[in-house]
Amino acid sequence: MNKTPNYNHQFTVTTLVRLIGEHVSQKELGIVLVAPFNIQLPDTAKPVQPDIVFIAADKQPKDGDQLFEGVPDLIIEVLSPESIRTDYVVKFSLYERAGVREYWMVEPRTRFVEIYTLSPDRSEYVLEGQFSPCEQLYSFVLPDLALAVESLFLAVEKAPAQTTELATKVEDLEKERESLETEIESLTNEFESIKDMMLASRVYKELNKCQQDRSPIDNFRQRLKPLLNLQQKDNMEKMLATCCASCFDNVWINYEIQLPEKMVLDILAEGADEKSCWALVFEIKNRTEKNLPSMREAEKFVANVLIVKEYLAQREKPIRFVCPVYLSAEGFDSAVEEWLHGQGVLTTDIAHWEQ
Repeated sequence: MNKTPNYNHQFTVTTLVRLIGEHVSQKELGIVLVAPFNIQLPDTAKPVQPDIVFIAADKQPKDGDQLFEGVPDLIIEVLSPESIRTDYVVKFSLYERAGVREYWMVEPRTRFVEIYTLSPDRSEYVLEGQFSPCEQLYSFVLPDLALAVESLFLAVEKAPAQTTELATKVEDLEKERESLETEIESLTNEFESIKDMMLASRVYKELNKCQQDRSPIDNFRQRLKPLLNLQQKDNMEKMLATCCASCFDNVWINYEIQLPEKMVLDILAEGADEKSCWALVFEIKNRTEKNLPSMREAEKFVANVLIVKEYLAQREKPIRFVCPVYLSAEGFDSAVEEWLHGQGVLTTDIAHWEQ
Protein backbone atom coordinates (compact mmCIF):
# COMPACT_ATOMS: atom_id res chain seq x y z
CA MET A 1 0.00 0.00 0.00
CA ASN A 2 1.32 3.43 -0.93
CA LYS A 3 2.11 5.77 1.95
CA THR A 4 -0.44 8.55 2.44
CA PRO A 5 0.94 11.89 1.12
CA ASN A 6 1.76 14.48 3.78
CA TYR A 7 0.33 17.98 4.10
CA ASN A 8 3.21 19.67 2.23
CA HIS A 9 2.71 17.33 -0.75
CA GLN A 10 -1.06 17.87 -0.87
CA PHE A 11 -0.73 21.65 -0.42
CA THR A 12 1.54 21.81 -3.49
CA VAL A 13 -0.71 19.52 -5.54
CA THR A 14 -3.82 21.55 -4.65
CA THR A 15 -2.09 24.86 -5.40
CA LEU A 16 -0.84 23.66 -8.79
CA VAL A 17 -4.27 22.30 -9.76
CA ARG A 18 -5.92 25.60 -8.77
CA LEU A 19 -3.45 27.89 -10.58
CA ILE A 20 -3.05 25.77 -13.72
CA GLY A 21 -6.76 24.91 -13.77
CA GLU A 22 -7.74 28.59 -13.74
CA HIS A 23 -5.36 29.32 -16.62
CA VAL A 24 -6.54 26.33 -18.67
CA SER A 25 -10.21 27.19 -18.05
CA GLN A 26 -9.82 30.86 -19.00
CA LYS A 27 -7.95 29.97 -22.20
CA GLU A 28 -10.26 26.98 -22.96
CA LEU A 29 -7.19 24.82 -23.51
CA GLY A 30 -8.49 21.51 -22.16
CA ILE A 31 -8.79 19.86 -18.76
CA VAL A 32 -6.60 19.50 -15.65
CA LEU A 33 -7.05 16.27 -13.67
CA VAL A 34 -5.67 15.18 -10.31
CA ALA A 35 -4.89 11.72 -8.91
CA PRO A 36 -6.40 9.24 -8.47
CA PHE A 37 -7.40 8.91 -12.14
CA ASN A 38 -6.06 6.16 -14.41
CA ILE A 39 -3.98 7.10 -17.45
CA GLN A 40 -3.38 4.22 -19.89
CA LEU A 41 -0.28 5.12 -21.88
CA PRO A 42 0.42 3.36 -25.19
CA ASP A 43 2.29 0.04 -25.01
CA THR A 44 2.08 -0.23 -21.20
CA ALA A 45 0.50 -3.10 -19.31
CA LYS A 46 -0.88 -1.12 -16.39
CA PRO A 47 -2.32 2.40 -16.10
CA VAL A 48 -0.50 5.07 -14.11
CA GLN A 49 -1.89 7.73 -11.79
CA PRO A 50 0.24 10.90 -12.01
CA ASP A 51 -0.36 13.59 -9.41
CA ILE A 52 -1.56 16.07 -12.07
CA VAL A 53 -2.20 15.80 -15.82
CA PHE A 54 -3.22 18.30 -18.46
CA ILE A 55 -5.07 16.95 -21.51
CA ALA A 56 -5.72 19.21 -24.49
CA ALA A 57 -9.34 19.95 -25.45
CA ASP A 58 -9.27 17.90 -28.64
CA LYS A 59 -8.67 14.61 -26.80
CA GLN A 60 -9.96 15.06 -23.24
CA PRO A 61 -12.01 12.25 -21.62
CA LYS A 62 -15.76 11.94 -22.11
CA ASP A 63 -18.53 11.89 -19.53
CA GLY A 64 -18.41 8.63 -17.59
CA ASP A 65 -14.94 7.50 -18.72
CA GLN A 66 -13.14 5.37 -16.12
CA LEU A 67 -9.71 6.13 -17.57
CA PHE A 68 -7.93 8.10 -20.27
CA GLU A 69 -6.32 6.11 -23.05
CA GLY A 70 -3.64 8.08 -24.83
CA VAL A 71 -0.83 10.54 -24.09
CA PRO A 72 -1.43 13.62 -21.89
CA ASP A 73 0.24 16.82 -23.00
CA LEU A 74 1.66 17.62 -19.55
CA ILE A 75 2.33 15.47 -16.47
CA ILE A 76 3.34 16.81 -13.06
CA GLU A 77 4.72 14.68 -10.23
CA VAL A 78 5.12 16.20 -6.75
CA LEU A 79 8.04 14.37 -5.16
CA SER A 80 8.12 12.72 -1.74
CA PRO A 81 11.04 10.85 -0.10
CA GLU A 82 9.47 7.53 -1.07
CA SER A 83 8.91 8.46 -4.72
CA ILE A 84 12.20 10.12 -5.74
CA ARG A 85 13.68 7.09 -7.50
CA THR A 86 10.36 6.19 -9.15
CA ASP A 87 9.71 9.74 -10.39
CA TYR A 88 13.30 10.38 -11.56
CA VAL A 89 13.98 7.04 -13.24
CA VAL A 90 10.96 4.78 -13.77
CA LYS A 91 8.27 7.36 -14.54
CA PHE A 92 10.76 9.62 -16.33
CA SER A 93 11.57 6.82 -18.78
CA LEU A 94 7.90 5.78 -19.08
CA TYR A 95 6.62 9.27 -19.91
CA GLU A 96 9.58 9.88 -22.25
CA ARG A 97 8.88 6.71 -24.26
CA ALA A 98 5.14 7.45 -24.38
CA GLY A 99 5.78 10.91 -25.87
CA VAL A 100 4.40 13.11 -23.06
CA ARG A 101 5.35 16.56 -24.34
CA GLU A 102 6.23 18.11 -20.98
CA TYR A 103 7.12 16.63 -17.56
CA TRP A 104 7.46 18.59 -14.31
CA MET A 105 9.10 17.29 -11.12
CA VAL A 106 8.19 19.46 -8.14
CA GLU A 107 10.17 19.05 -4.90
CA PRO A 108 8.44 20.56 -1.80
CA ARG A 109 11.43 19.92 0.48
CA THR A 110 14.05 21.74 -1.59
CA ARG A 111 11.39 24.06 -3.11
CA PHE A 112 12.68 23.53 -6.67
CA VAL A 113 10.86 22.68 -9.91
CA GLU A 114 12.43 20.91 -12.91
CA ILE A 115 10.79 21.02 -16.34
CA TYR A 116 11.62 18.59 -19.16
CA THR A 117 10.33 18.69 -22.74
CA LEU A 118 10.71 16.29 -25.65
CA SER A 119 13.62 16.88 -28.01
CA PRO A 120 12.81 17.99 -31.57
CA ASP A 121 12.95 14.38 -32.81
CA ARG A 122 10.76 13.31 -29.82
CA SER A 123 13.32 10.65 -28.84
CA GLU A 124 14.26 11.89 -25.36
CA TYR A 125 13.61 14.52 -22.70
CA VAL A 126 15.65 17.71 -22.57
CA LEU A 127 15.97 19.70 -19.34
CA GLU A 128 14.43 23.12 -20.06
CA GLY A 129 15.03 24.62 -16.63
CA GLN A 130 15.50 24.24 -12.88
CA PHE A 131 13.45 26.90 -11.09
CA SER A 132 14.20 28.11 -7.56
CA PRO A 133 11.76 29.82 -5.13
CA CYS A 134 12.87 33.30 -6.22
CA GLU A 135 11.99 32.65 -9.89
CA GLN A 136 8.97 32.33 -12.14
CA LEU A 137 8.46 29.20 -14.16
CA TYR A 138 7.01 29.00 -17.65
CA SER A 139 5.36 26.12 -19.47
CA PHE A 140 6.16 25.26 -23.07
CA VAL A 141 2.85 23.41 -23.49
CA LEU A 142 0.58 25.98 -21.82
CA PRO A 143 0.94 29.38 -23.54
CA ASP A 144 1.27 32.46 -21.29
CA LEU A 145 1.34 30.43 -18.07
CA ALA A 146 3.74 31.96 -15.51
CA LEU A 147 3.85 30.81 -11.89
CA ALA A 148 5.85 32.18 -8.97
CA VAL A 149 7.68 29.11 -7.67
CA GLU A 150 7.52 30.35 -4.06
CA SER A 151 3.70 30.36 -4.19
CA LEU A 152 3.60 26.59 -4.85
CA PHE A 153 4.94 25.68 -1.41
CA LEU A 154 4.02 26.18 2.23
CA ALA A 155 5.39 29.37 3.73
CA VAL A 156 8.55 28.91 5.81
CA GLU A 157 7.76 29.17 9.51
CA LYS A 158 8.93 32.39 11.13
CA ALA A 159 11.24 32.45 14.10
CA PRO A 160 9.54 32.34 17.55
CA ALA A 161 8.73 35.63 19.24
CA GLN A 162 11.45 37.23 21.28
CA THR A 163 11.12 37.01 25.06
CA THR A 164 11.62 39.91 27.38
CA GLU A 165 14.37 38.29 29.43
CA LEU A 166 17.80 38.67 27.81
CA ALA A 167 19.09 35.29 29.00
CA THR A 168 16.04 33.47 27.69
CA LYS A 169 16.29 35.35 24.41
CA VAL A 170 19.93 34.30 23.92
CA GLU A 171 19.09 30.69 24.78
CA ASP A 172 16.14 30.62 22.40
CA LEU A 173 18.16 32.13 19.57
CA GLU A 174 20.97 29.62 20.11
CA LYS A 175 18.50 26.72 19.97
CA GLU A 176 16.96 28.18 16.84
CA ARG A 177 20.39 28.56 15.23
CA GLU A 178 21.28 24.94 15.97
CA SER A 179 17.93 23.76 14.67
CA LEU A 180 18.29 25.78 11.45
CA GLU A 181 21.85 24.51 10.91
CA THR A 182 20.60 20.93 11.27
CA GLU A 183 17.72 21.59 8.89
CA ILE A 184 20.02 23.28 6.34
CA GLU A 185 22.46 20.38 6.52
CA SER A 186 19.62 17.90 6.06
CA LEU A 187 18.15 19.82 3.11
CA THR A 188 21.62 20.21 1.55
CA ASN A 189 22.24 16.47 1.81
CA GLU A 190 18.81 15.70 0.36
CA PHE A 191 19.32 18.16 -2.49
CA GLU A 192 22.77 16.74 -3.28
CA SER A 193 21.30 13.22 -3.21
CA ILE A 194 18.62 14.29 -5.69
CA LYS A 195 21.24 15.94 -7.94
CA ASP A 196 23.37 12.77 -7.77
CA MET A 197 20.32 10.71 -8.78
CA MET A 198 19.56 13.07 -11.69
CA LEU A 199 23.08 12.76 -13.09
CA ALA A 200 23.16 9.01 -12.46
CA SER A 201 19.85 8.57 -14.29
CA ARG A 202 21.31 10.36 -17.35
CA VAL A 203 24.33 8.05 -17.40
CA TYR A 204 22.12 5.02 -16.77
CA LYS A 205 19.82 5.89 -19.69
CA GLU A 206 22.80 6.11 -22.06
CA LEU A 207 24.33 2.83 -20.90
CA ASN A 208 20.94 1.12 -20.97
CA LYS A 209 20.46 2.22 -24.59
CA CYS A 210 23.90 0.81 -25.47
CA GLN A 211 22.92 -2.45 -23.77
CA GLN A 212 19.66 -2.63 -25.72
CA ASP A 213 21.46 -1.84 -29.00
CA ARG A 214 24.26 -4.31 -28.16
CA SER A 215 26.81 -1.59 -28.89
CA PRO A 216 29.87 -0.22 -27.00
CA ILE A 217 29.71 3.19 -25.30
CA ASP A 218 30.13 6.02 -27.81
CA ASN A 219 33.54 7.75 -27.66
CA PHE A 220 34.20 6.31 -24.19
CA ARG A 221 37.95 7.05 -24.18
CA GLN A 222 37.53 10.67 -25.31
CA ARG A 223 35.02 11.36 -22.50
CA LEU A 224 37.50 10.63 -19.71
CA LYS A 225 40.04 13.00 -18.17
CA PRO A 226 43.77 12.62 -18.92
CA LEU A 227 45.65 10.22 -16.65
CA LEU A 228 47.79 11.93 -14.00
CA ASN A 229 49.61 8.83 -12.71
CA LEU A 230 52.07 7.73 -15.39
CA GLN A 231 53.03 4.52 -13.55
CA GLN A 232 49.51 3.16 -14.10
CA LYS A 233 49.04 4.59 -17.58
CA ASP A 234 49.97 1.47 -19.60
CA ASN A 235 47.74 -0.83 -17.52
CA MET A 236 44.83 1.60 -17.62
CA GLU A 237 45.18 2.13 -21.38
CA LYS A 238 44.96 -1.64 -21.91
CA MET A 239 41.84 -1.82 -19.72
CA LEU A 240 40.36 1.15 -21.59
CA ALA A 241 40.94 -0.40 -24.99
CA THR A 242 39.16 -3.57 -23.90
CA CYS A 243 36.28 -1.68 -22.27
CA CYS A 244 35.80 0.57 -25.32
CA ALA A 245 35.22 -2.50 -27.50
CA SER A 246 32.93 -4.33 -25.05
CA CYS A 247 29.14 -4.58 -24.79
CA PHE A 248 27.14 -5.17 -21.62
CA ASP A 249 24.33 -7.61 -20.93
CA ASN A 250 22.83 -5.83 -17.92
CA VAL A 251 22.87 -2.27 -16.56
CA TRP A 252 21.63 -1.34 -13.08
CA ILE A 253 21.23 1.88 -11.12
CA ASN A 254 21.49 1.93 -7.30
CA TYR A 255 22.53 -1.72 -7.38
CA GLU A 256 22.86 -3.48 -4.01
CA ILE A 257 25.58 -6.06 -3.31
CA GLN A 258 25.82 -7.88 0.02
CA LEU A 259 29.29 -9.43 0.32
CA PRO A 260 29.30 -9.70 3.35
CA GLU A 261 27.91 -6.23 4.21
CA LYS A 262 25.46 -4.39 1.99
CA MET A 263 26.79 -1.69 -0.32
CA VAL A 264 25.10 0.28 -3.09
CA LEU A 265 26.73 1.03 -6.44
CA ASP A 266 25.53 4.10 -8.34
CA ILE A 267 25.72 2.23 -11.66
CA LEU A 268 26.88 -1.29 -12.48
CA ALA A 269 27.08 -2.67 -16.04
CA GLU A 270 27.93 -6.36 -16.52
CA GLY A 271 28.83 -8.53 -19.49
CA ALA A 272 29.88 -12.11 -20.03
CA ASP A 273 30.54 -14.73 -22.66
CA GLU A 274 31.43 -18.39 -22.49
CA LYS A 275 35.02 -17.68 -21.51
CA SER A 276 35.01 -14.61 -19.24
CA CYS A 277 33.02 -11.86 -17.53
CA TRP A 278 33.54 -8.13 -17.10
CA ALA A 279 32.04 -5.04 -15.46
CA LEU A 280 31.91 -1.24 -15.58
CA VAL A 281 31.34 0.54 -12.24
CA PHE A 282 30.36 4.20 -11.81
CA GLU A 283 30.54 6.40 -8.72
CA ILE A 284 28.69 9.67 -9.39
CA LYS A 285 28.78 12.97 -7.47
CA ASN A 286 26.90 16.04 -8.73
CA ARG A 287 28.29 18.75 -6.47
CA THR A 288 29.66 22.27 -6.62
CA GLU A 289 33.36 23.15 -6.70
CA LYS A 290 33.15 23.87 -2.93
CA ASN A 291 32.26 20.26 -2.15
CA LEU A 292 34.40 18.02 -4.36
CA PRO A 293 34.86 14.32 -3.52
CA SER A 294 37.06 13.80 -0.46
CA MET A 295 39.94 11.35 -0.08
CA ARG A 296 37.77 9.30 2.26
CA GLU A 297 35.06 9.01 -0.40
CA ALA A 298 37.67 8.06 -2.99
CA GLU A 299 39.03 5.32 -0.70
CA LYS A 300 35.50 3.99 -0.13
CA PHE A 301 34.91 3.69 -3.89
CA VAL A 302 38.20 1.82 -4.39
CA ALA A 303 37.14 -0.57 -1.61
CA ASN A 304 33.78 -1.07 -3.36
CA VAL A 305 35.56 -1.90 -6.63
CA LEU A 306 37.42 -4.70 -4.84
CA ILE A 307 34.09 -6.06 -3.62
CA VAL A 308 32.78 -5.99 -7.20
CA LYS A 309 35.73 -8.14 -8.22
CA GLU A 310 34.83 -10.62 -5.45
CA TYR A 311 31.23 -10.53 -6.65
CA LEU A 312 32.27 -11.37 -10.24
CA ALA A 313 34.60 -14.10 -9.02
CA GLN A 314 31.54 -16.03 -7.81
CA ARG A 315 30.72 -16.74 -11.45
CA GLU A 316 33.76 -19.02 -11.60
CA LYS A 317 34.91 -17.45 -14.86
CA PRO A 318 38.07 -15.45 -15.55
CA ILE A 319 37.49 -11.71 -15.12
CA ARG A 320 38.40 -9.88 -18.32
CA PHE A 321 38.28 -6.47 -16.61
CA VAL A 322 36.56 -4.36 -13.96
CA CYS A 323 36.61 -0.76 -15.19
CA PRO A 324 35.93 1.79 -12.38
CA VAL A 325 34.89 5.35 -13.32
CA TYR A 326 34.47 8.21 -10.84
CA LEU A 327 32.29 10.97 -12.36
CA SER A 328 32.38 14.21 -10.37
CA ALA A 329 30.34 16.95 -12.06
CA GLU A 330 32.78 19.77 -11.25
CA GLY A 331 35.99 17.75 -11.18
CA PHE A 332 38.39 16.78 -8.40
CA ASP A 333 41.03 18.04 -6.05
CA SER A 334 44.27 17.26 -7.90
CA ALA A 335 45.68 15.13 -5.05
CA VAL A 336 42.51 13.02 -4.85
CA GLU A 337 42.38 12.58 -8.63
CA GLU A 338 46.03 11.56 -8.89
CA TRP A 339 45.52 9.05 -6.07
CA LEU A 340 42.47 7.59 -7.86
CA HIS A 341 44.50 7.16 -11.05
CA GLY A 342 47.19 5.42 -9.01
CA GLN A 343 44.53 2.94 -7.87
CA GLY A 344 43.45 2.25 -11.44
CA VAL A 345 40.30 4.40 -11.29
CA LEU A 346 39.32 6.49 -14.32
CA THR A 347 37.92 9.98 -13.73
CA THR A 348 35.67 12.36 -15.62
CA ASP A 349 33.47 15.41 -15.15
CA ILE A 350 30.40 16.88 -16.84
CA ALA A 351 32.44 18.84 -19.38
CA HIS A 352 34.27 15.71 -20.57
CA TRP A 353 31.44 13.18 -20.23
CA GLU A 354 28.79 15.19 -22.09
CA GLN A 355 31.03 16.67 -24.80
